[in-house]
Amino acid sequence: MVDLGDEELEINYPTRWEYTVIVLQDADSDAIIAEIFQDIDYTVQPSRISSSGKYVSVKVHAMVYSDDDRLANFAALRDHELVRFVI
Repeated sequence: MVDLGDEELEINYPTRWEYTVIVLQDADSDAIIAEIFQDIDYTVQPSRISSSGKYVSVKVHAMVYSDDDRLANFAALRDHELVRFVI
């Protein structure tokens, strides 16, 4: 984690934000992403498969308009029952 001390990260909105989403291999990552980002401009890019083949990751690039948008998307991904990890 980056320690910015007393400084806050400055993000100029609107911007495209990248989320890396890790799910079990047999989960339908496209359906999960579509469910969460249904009213948001986004793209999905396959990323990696774990060495064991148990997990896959995808990169989601989504348009966000504020910190609240960015964090709400993160929380929705994190809280989804089939998502194992979000970066």
